[in-house]
This record gives sequence, structure tokens and C-alpha cells, in this order.
Amino acid sequence: MTSEKISLPTLSVQQSTELLRTGLAVVGEQLVSALPGMFAPAIEYLASKLESDVGAPAARRFLSARRDDLRRGFAARLKEEQDEALGRLVKRDKAAGAATKKISADSLTLMEDDAMASVDAVSKVARRMQGPLELSLREVHLIVGHLAGRESIRIGDDPFAPDVVVKALLESARKLELEASGWASLLAAFERPLGEELSRSYQKLLEHFRRHRIVAAEIRREIAARQALGRPTLNPVTKAPSTTGDFSSGFDAVTKNPAAQRLAWMDEAPRVQPPAPSAAGGAAAKGGGGGGSAAGALTVPASLVADVKTSLDNIMARMSADVRGTPVPGTLPAVGKPPADLLDAINEMQQVGARSAAAMPGPAVGPAIGAAGVDQGA
Repeated sequence: MTSEKISLPTLSVQQSTELLRTGLAVVGEQLVSALPGMFAPAIEYLASKLESDVGAPAARRFLSARRDDLRRGFAARLKEEQDEALGRLVKRDKAAGAATKKISADSLTLMEDDAMASVDAVSKVARRMQGPLELSLREVHLIVGHLAGRESIRIGDDPFAPDVVVKALLESARKLELEASGWASLLAAFERPLGEELSRSYQKLLEHFRRHRIVAAEIRREIAARQALGRPTLNPVTKAPSTTGDFSSGFDAVTKNPAAQRLAWMDEAPRVQPPAPSAAGGAAAKGGGGGGSAAGALTVPASLVADVKTSLDNIMARMSADVRGTPVPGTLPAVGKPPADLLDAINEMQQVGARSAAAMPGPAVGPAIGAAGVDQGA
């Protein structure tokens, strides 16, 4: 079954932000409506940890007594955390200005121990949740970066990341005066049911984006094409960027069609006459006997040139298919046994190299102490 190809729409900044905002509403409504069903498995989890987790009793008492308050507080706090994360994402200019702002002692503030502990508890649980959600979260993360106009974004700037949901849950419990010893235990109890609900929410979110023709596969294809067009292909002859080219494929005229402009080695190789065939490889032996002219006897068979050209054409066809998103052509033909004359040429090159190394003068050796004919100062 072939996947349907969807062209990405051109959206303004306001339209992209509104699309992200409606997506956050989809996820928020799904999580808030499913939260009451998470209380029972969370309390059961805490009951099984009463002896091994010092914070489990406090978290269990809290859930048993304040579950309705937690549900209402979570709905409000999740909306607040989502809006704050979305604001950080779309305000790129402010973020860039803050990054270059000079830091002074007056701009630094101390973080309370409770705030540090809550940040640590949230990050630990969120990291564990990212593993099972990796595939869906990767698709969502790519779409969020596309709508925000960023090539890459930090996971902390993604308003759909698990960090936002986990933080909203903990801050709601803190506001209801859950003691600090039960923070990590409460989040651990909700880790599994919350992760499963997030997985379902991400599927609804991706379907929401698909209805607006925003698909991760098309974004990847557009990024690949943009990167191919943005990097000028080097001319194999001049080693300089080409001035003209076929911008539908990302390759210039030389690299797309090697037959259009023959390269230097393609013209030179056929001029060398192939050696006369012999059973014992006489051409290689004849070239090796002269010593100084052995290197000039090296030949490149015309059949080898044709094989290399065919291989290059196949490789360029595959690269063009990857950029265009079209089906990849058939696999390269299997490489058979190398020809005997090629093996003879390789052997000859090795012999020439060995003789050259032996003929080179070695380093001067100083007189050894005690050698004959050397004055030892007697």
C-alpha cells in the first residue's frame, strides 16, 4: 500500500501559532478527561510501595483525600504550562536577545530548595516517559519545529513534551499542600498511566495536523530537498561550484549526466593500448624488466572504464531518487571475478614499489665501536 503524498501548505506565523494552540487543546482535553481513570491504578501502585518507599504513604493519603481537587487544579495548571511553553517557542527574537544579554550579579537569583527538588523530580520522570513515547514524540517534535520555523528545538521548548504534563501534575499537588516527601512517589505512581494516555493523545494530535496537511514525512522530504539545493554540487573537472544545474533534482548537469561532459580520465584511459594477451601475463613481466620504464607500462583496460562509468551512473540515479522521493532504482550489478590483466597490473605496481624502496639510499650509519679499521683512540 502506497502512502498518500500531501503537499505542505504555506502558513503565516499567526496561522502556525494558532494551529499549535489548537493542538495543545486537543492534548489537554484528552489528558484532563482521562485523569480520573488514572487514580485507581496510581493508588494501587502506592499501596504496593508502602514498605519500600518512604514517600508512598503520604502520596497515597493525598490521592485518597484530594483527588477531585487535584483533577480541577491539573486542568487549570496544564493550560497555564502549555501557554508558557508555547510562548517560549514562538518568541524566537526575545529568546535570541536573552541569550546574548550580558549577565551581571544583579540578574542572578537564588532558587529555593523546594523548587530545585521539584525540577529534579519532574525531569527524572519525564526522561523515563520519553523512552516508550519516542516514535510518536519524534514525529510531533519535527512538526512543532516546522510550524515554529526552527531547524531544531530543545525538548524543553516543545509544549507537547512530557515535561509540561508532569510539571503541571506536580505543581497542582504542591498547591494542594502535598508534603515534599511524597512528590517523587506521586509522579512515579502516575508515570505509567500518564504515559499511556500521552501516547493516545499524540496519535490524535498527529491526526489533527494531518487534517491540516502537516505531515512529518513531507517535512522530512522538504528538508532533504532543501539541503541538497542549498549545497552547490562541485564540478568534477574544475572543483568549483556549478553556475547552472538541474534544480529539480539537486545535481548539476555534469554530475547528473556524466556522458554530457567526459572527464579527463575517461578520455585518457582508452588511449593506452591494452597489452597483448598471454597465458603467463607476459605484458606485466615485460614492463617489470626495464626497471625505470615499469611505471609507464601500467594500462587501464577499456572494459574496466565502462564498468566504472556504469557504476557511477547507477549511484547518481540512486542519489537523485532519494532527493526526489521517487522509487529507488534496482540494485547495482554484482561484481564478478577481477580480470587477470588487472591483477597483473596490481602485482607489477607492488614489485615496482618494492624495487624503488630497495634502491633508495639508506640513512648514514656511523662507525661502530670496535669495528675493524676504526681508530678507537688506542
